[in-house]
Amino acid sequence: MFNKIQHKLLLTNPLLWNIRIVPVLTVAVLLHIIFFAVGYVDGAVDFTEVYSWGYGNSSLAVFFAVALAIILTIIWLVFYFRNNAYKSFYPITSSSLFKEWLLIFSVCLLNCGYSVSYLYAKDFKKRSYFSEQEFSKRLDVISMASVFAGYKYENNGNIRKIINGKTVVVTTDTFMCKYNNRQYSINSLLNKKIERFSYQNRTRDSLNDFRVKNWLIQNQRDSVRWVMQEFIKIANSHNLKSNITANEWLNLVYDYPEFTNYTKVGKIESYEYNRRDHIYGRQNTLLETNQYNQLELNTISNDIKVIGNTTFVYPKHYVPLIQIDKAYNNIARAYTSPNINLQSLLFSIYFALSLSLAIFSFRVTSGRSWLIALVSVGILALLTGVLSAILSLGSLYSLFWALIIIGALVYYYFNTYKSPSKKNTATVLNSLLWLLPWLIPAIYAFLTSLTYVNRYDSNIKEEYGILHWLDDNPTLVFYTNVLLFIVFMYFFTNIIKRWKGKPEA
Repeated sequence: MFNKIQHKLLLTNPLLWNIRIVPVLTVAVLLHIIFFAVGYVDGAVDFTEVYSWGYGNSSLAVFFAVALAIILTIIWLVFYFRNNAYKSFYPITSSSLFKEWLLIFSVCLLNCGYSVSYLYAKDFKKRSYFSEQEFSKRLDVISMASVFAGYKYENNGNIRKIINGKTVVVTTDTFMCKYNNRQYSINSLLNKKIERFSYQNRTRDSLNDFRVKNWLIQNQRDSVRWVMQEFIKIANSHNLKSNITANEWLNLVYDYPEFTNYTKVGKIESYEYNRRDHIYGRQNTLLETNQYNQLELNTISNDIKVIGNTTFVYPKHYVPLIQIDKAYNNIARAYTSPNINLQSLLFSIYFALSLSLAIFSFRVTSGRSWLIALVSVGILALLTGVLSAILSLGSLYSLFWALIIIGALVYYYFNTYKSPSKKNTATVLNSLLWLLPWLIPAIYAFLTSLTYVNRYDSNIKEEYGILHWLDDNPTLVFYTNVLLFIVFMYFFTNIIKRWKGKPEA
């Protein structure tokens, strides 16, 4: 079937035939589907996991994606470079070169995107467990319920005071509750921390903290029971074990109005004591460290088992808060810091753009001029870097390159339209094709560096508003640059076609 389609393209559209567009598209789409499927499976969240943060096999998948892209690109280039209508002076239309480069860019973009499909699928799978509204509601419940389990406290009992001109740390066993301006014991439930998730902002965390602690202050026992019931429902929906019901949990911890005489409820069925930091994370200790240890190792709330040099803690009453916290933090990261977003996608786009221009420049010039241009650009990069370092002005580096690109473009244009021969412009053309996509970013880097030191000064921002707008919107600038460069290439390829018709000397 491929041979028939290729034969038809040879007769009707030689450009598509030479690009091998049908086999390339078929293989690329198939690989994207495979990588997406693998990413979707690998993105599954294990709600029973305690120690893993759910990063999966991303490194291995990305390695295979890059390796496959390199192999397939080399195979494609072997077939693609067999024929060159441009160098053979085969009659072509004014837009043929532009179409050819656009096709090369598309092929490179497809080949550079296998890891993108994999990583996007991982995040997509994590976000598919719940609607975003449902996920947000569950996070609120988990945050508020976390007050009633574990050993995390807001205040550690240490207060800094200045006595006789010196700062000293004074230890106290009470704290001032900010919600009713009343003193409580530091081991009161009103001193407990809530679990925080990256999906929720600080305002949301503060509202949840206020909401649950205000219930305690106002003696709203039914509201506390409700949040515990909702938490148990969440745990049951993931087949996670807890050895107490919501009513039992409430009776263990509810001690109005002081909330100090309560039974500690664990956050996991059992754990290794010397791995506490892995389970509970960094936290404010309650008074001194030994007192914290006594809290965690007390035999009223926990069974303690020592095997060799290892201590194991078995809470007598527990809920699966650790597993739920880890799993929901994993899902939250898929929203707040996904593997693939507009910023990370830029890397693949610009890499594909650079690769397409390297292939296209070799296509329209020669291997010799291509290598000379590569060495020349490398030497220029070294010289401009050294000069910027000597002058101690990093912003000059981007300015130097912007001027070099503009100067080369002007020289090439006048040579094409004014000079009777090509002279050494093949080397200049190679360099231009590689560097032109970076002209606007170079100018952008120089302009934003002018106000970098004073970027937070409101007066400067008002005076140089456009520069600070650029500084605040780099993603938009880089995407706009890609679109402008594609439009520019439509006109520039016509200049290249005219240049090809000139004699060598």
